[in-house]
Amino acid sequence: MKATCPEDPKHRTFITTVHVAEEWVVDRNGDFLEVYEDTVRETTHGPHPDNEWVCQICGCCATVER
Repeated sequence: MKATCPEDPKHRTFITTVHVAEEWVVDRNGDFLEVYEDTVRETTHGPHPDNEWVCQICGCCATVER
């Protein structure tokens, strides 16, 4: 997978969505209270080419090759 900024190919950092799991403290109804202090965060789904990728430098939508 490779992302390219259409404004400037020298721009090489992008913002995209990933999914991260963390442990929460909840009440008996399952409503969020806080993030558990000793939580171990793990990535459940990393960057995906179908997500939107935005150039961190100029804000343009990048093109992503698989």
